[in-house]
Amino acid sequence: PERTGIPRRFTNCDNAIVAIFASGVPNVSAPDFRFIVEWKLPNIVGHPSRTNWVKAIPTIPSAKVCAITAGWDTGFDQFGDGSTFLGGFTRKFNDDASFTYMTTFGDLGARGDDAYSHSMVLDLQLTEHLQTVFQSDVLRVGSTGEDNFALSNYMFYTVSDRLTVGRRIEWWKGDNVTGYAPHGGVLPPSGSHSQYEGTYGFNYRATSNLTVRPEYRYDWSPGLDYKANIFGIDFVMTF
Repeated sequence: PERTGIPRRFTNCDNAIVAIFASGVPNVSAPDFRFIVEWKLPNIVGHPSRTNWVKAIPTIPSAKVCAITAGWDTGFDQFGDGSTFLGGFTRKFNDDASFTYMTTFGDLGARGDDAYSHSMVLDLQLTEHLQTVFQSDVLRVGSTGEDNFALSNYMFYTVSDRLTVGRRIEWWKGDNVTGYAPHGGVLPPSGSHSQYEGTYGFNYRATSNLTVRPEYRYDWSPGLDYKANIFGIDFVMTF
C-alpha cells in the first residue's frame, strides 16, 4: 500500500492471498494487509491454517506461484497420503486493477481426498479515494461431500492520510460437513444453509506507528434463526 499522499490503497484481509492462503498465517503487516480485524467465514472454516511447502516460487507482481504441500493443517508432518498442488497467479491490468487466483487440489490429508479449492480476488481503484474488492472462495472435497462457497465485497474510502472508512458484506453457503450452527443451533436436515455478515469500521492512523481499528459486525442466518451483533476494537503499534 502507498504510504504517502492520497489515495492510500488498502488491501483486504484476503487480498494478500498468497501470504495468507499459501503460508497459512495472517500477514504480520496487519495495519497494511488487514483493514478489517474480524475474519471472514471462509477463513474460519474453509481455508487451511497451515501448509508445508516442498517447493515454492516466491510471488512478485503479475507472477506465478507453485508448490507441492503435504495436505492441509499438518504442522510439520503429513497426515495419511496428504499431497496437494498449491499455486496461482496475480495479474495487474493497470495501476487501478488487478486479479489474483490461488488454488489447491489433491489429497488434503485429514480433510479428505479428491479436493479442490480456490480464492479469486478482483481489486479495483474506482476513484482517487474509493476502492472496491470482490472475492470468491470455493472448497469441494469429493471423498466427504464437503461443498461450500462464498462471495464477499469490500469498499474502502480514504478520507485523509490518517482516516479510511470501510465495510465488508459476505454470503457463505455451508454444508453439513463444513457448516456449523452458532450458539448451540441445529443445522437443517440437508446441511445446506446460508450465513451472512456485514462489517463496518474505520482505520485511524493516530501517529506514524499507531493505528486504531474499531468495527461493528452483524451476523445473521435465516435458515438457522441466528442473529448476532459484535463490536471490536484493536490498537496496532509498529516499531
